[in-house]
This record gives sequence, C-alpha cells and structure tokens, in this order.
Amino acid sequence: MTGSSKARTERSRVGFSVKEFSDGTPWIMLDQSPKDMPSLNDAFIGFDLPEGTTLDKAQQISNFMNEHLRNVSMTIFDTHPLYDHKG
Repeated sequence: MTGSSKARTERSRVGFSVKEFSDGTPWIMLDQSPKDMPSLNDAFIGFDLPEGTTLDKAQQISNFMNEHLRNVSMTIFDTHPLYDHKG
C-alpha cells in the first residue's frame, strides 16, 4: 500500500464454535459481534480442519482458540470494494 492510502480497521471480541458440514465433517466458525465488524454483517469466517479431524478433536481445538484468542481485527484499505468512502 502506498503512504497515501486510507484505511479503516474493525475489531471485535470473538469466540469460536464447532459446526458440521452436511456430511458430518467438523469445522470451526468465528463468532463475532456484527455491531463491531459491520463489514462481516450477513457473513462469517470459518476454518476448515485437517481431513479426519473428529468432532471431539474439533471441540478441543475450538476450546484452545477460545482460551488463547480474544479479538480479531480486519483492516480495509480505500482501494477495497468494502471500504466506505462516505465516512
């Protein structure tokens, strides 16, 4: 990015929860507050796990993430379509 770029950063306290695809394969979803990160309204971030990960192992991973990760931030530069040029 050039020195003249503008940016907007959104930050939210987060949690993680285990979900399952229709075939039963577990994955982890990032749970965040829509009011803190409006760019993710009507969207979510998910994490695919290695093939063969059990539901129990997925829960252990999610628990670890909940214990060690508190916030997520996303910075959007003015060249990105999600950047609000009205602000």
